[in-house]
Amino acid sequence: MFTLKLKSASDNLPLRLIWLHGWGHSHKALLPLAEYFQDSAENYLIDLPGFGESPEPDKPLDTEDYADLLQDFISSLPPKDTVLITHSFGGRVAIEAAAKYPHSIKAMVLIASPGLKVKRSLGFKIKAFFMKRLSRLIRRFPQIKSLPVIRSLKLGSADYRNASPIMRQILVKSVNKDLSLKAMQVSCPVLLLYGAEDTATPSYLGKRFQELMPDAKYSELPMHDHYTVLASGAPLVENQIENFLAEIK
Repeated sequence: MFTLKLKSASDNLPLRLIWLHGWGHSHKALLPLAEYFQDSAENYLIDLPGFGESPEPDKPLDTEDYADLLQDFISSLPPKDTVLITHSFGGRVAIEAAAKYPHSIKAMVLIASPGLKVKRSLGFKIKAFFMKRLSRLIRRFPQIKSLPVIRSLKLGSADYRNASPIMRQILVKSVNKDLSLKAMQVSCPVLLLYGAEDTATPSYLGKRFQELMPDAKYSELPMHDHYTVLASGAPLVENQIENFLAEIK
């Protein structure tokens, strides 16, 4: 995996921050946030396999496989209190890692993390049913894919359409995996940050995670969505993370 270590004012900082990006993004999405903590902690930004500068895996990985790779990286470093800070898909990996390797992770900050079932409207369910049947039909009769009426339909999410075959499989496996039981196994302190206007990972997911995780704190960012939490919402996020890190020390 590609990793970027930020230069710090000292080589003897007591805390290590590892940053995990969301789906379709890379370490660059979290770089501005990480730079804020550049001189107060040791910072590593990772491109998970299949994203950014890390090559695609040879086979479709599960989020637990990603967690195993993350653990291999942590184990390669000198022992130090380690905090995972994640956005979106990176949260899935972090939850798996914290549940499976509790002694490697001191705490986590999950920003707009998915991993639980999302409430769907009846209209969405009907459309999903239709699209699923259509996809099966296309696999059986691939020649119909070139028909104008089929080409005009947007099959799958933008993330799915923009992904390679292997990454599509990884996305489907991830989206269909409910991390409720894994969340209950997370024993470290967790800060849950969600945008009030987020429709991709609605804020009720964060509240549900708070109920499932033994030591979790939930905070909602007004007027922010899935992506603005990392842009215009960055000062709020920095402040929340700074306070949380001070608490766990």
